[in-house]
Amino acid sequence: MVILYSAIAAVLMGFHIFSLKLMSVYKNYFYHLATFIVISFALTRYLIYVAMKNTSNPTIVHMILNCSVFITFLLSIFVLKIKDFNYGLFTLGLVLFVSGIACIQQSYKTTKL
Repeated sequence: MVILYSAIAAVLMGFHIFSLKLMSVYKNYFYHLATFIVISFALTRYLIYVAMKNTSNPTIVHMILNCSVFITFLLSIFVLKIKDFNYGLFTLGLVLFVSGIACIQQSYKTTKL
């Protein structure tokens, strides 16, 4: 459950951070985006709390939350249509990141609290 709550929080956090950029691009939707930002902020903090409550090792939660960077990146590609990046390096970074998460998770003996 820790991974599930952390992953949901990471996805929501990626959308939350991306919405901050959208506020400057789509000024007509400022209040809609601001409402989403406030709600997503509160919801991600609750999900992080639940994940932390259910693990003895907060490092796992934090590592999964860092996946929000990839959500923001993918949204930038599909919504903002950015094209000036190296796909090969991105893929390598993604593989190394996921490998790092797996190594860190396997290195600790976690107990359910």
